[in-house]
Amino acid sequence: MKRGKMFSVVIAVIVVFGFTASLLHAQSGYGKGRLQGKVIFADTKQPAANVDILIQFTLDANLKFETKSNKNGEWGFIGLGTGEWRITASLTGYLPDKKALRVSQFENNPFLNLTLEKITEADLQVDTTSLLGQGNKFYDEGKYEEAITAFTGFREKTPEFIEVCINIGNCLMKIEKYDEAIAQYNKFLEAAQLKNEKIELQAQALAAIGEIYVKQENMEKAQGFFMKSIELNPKDEILAYNVAEIFFSNNKNEEAAKYYLVASQIKPQWGTPYLKLGYVYLNLGEIPKAIEYFNKFLQVDPENPEVPNIKEVLNGLKEGEGAAGAGEGEN
Repeated sequence: MKRGKMFSVVIAVIVVFGFTASLLHAQSGYGKGRLQGKVIFADTKQPAANVDILIQFTLDANLKFETKSNKNGEWGFIGLGTGEWRITASLTGYLPDKKALRVSQFENNPFLNLTLEKITEADLQVDTTSLLGQGNKFYDEGKYEEAITAFTGFREKTPEFIEVCINIGNCLMKIEKYDEAIAQYNKFLEAAQLKNEKIELQAQALAAIGEIYVKQENMEKAQGFFMKSIELNPKDEILAYNVAEIFFSNNKNEEAAKYYLVASQIKPQWGTPYLKLGYVYLNLGEIPKAIEYFNKFLQVDPENPEVPNIKEVLNGLKEGEGAAGAGEGEN
């Protein structure tokens, strides 16, 4: 009895603390979080310089930061709070590339690779870029119906740019028109699979469908799409990590563990998935596994600012195990 009570108290304190801290950071959006990445051109694979990088907080469309890529296509920003952020790379004459990522203030966030695909001169002559820009602006402002109208207009004028179906699908997901969103993602997938191209975007579309099924509490279907997504792009640790974050944020700890583990296997020297695995197993009450992954995190990423906190957690867990063992001996 003593063992169960002691562990449950430790777990409750850590989970509640983590939730409260996340809530406070989400309200402010400001903090110590850092992002880094690189932009390249899709056709030449060369670095893209002087690209506009927009970093926007998902929970507050008005909270945004801007920077630019350097001559090597590299960019970075520090000062982000914990929570989900959307990163957009834009350059005149190119389709913008967008990625969403959950940022932590206390862990090393993944390196983001962004890719720009050129818009043809014919497209520029019919002024499609203004429609695309309007759609992105409306989306960033949370005006999803207006964004759908703009993206649909762009799609009608440039049917070869099937990527915009993902933009439309993302808008439809936001307003909970899930069946319509899935239809848009499938339109993109059918066209891309036919030409065997845009593999990274295919993986993102499959993951988006999986996220919809998570929202609908259909874990079996969600797992199927997430697995297809990662099988298609098995070297993308960010994709696997984001899938895990979707499950973790929906309190699906066992499912989250599978994908944090995949992310750690893709990039073994990235400490964050091990840290998250520690929290997952702590929430599941599997203390030896939690200790194992917290120790792995300390080994892989000893300079991480979260290290002192995890050492305290480990001390508490080990003391709890010792006290529980002594209690059992007395009985």
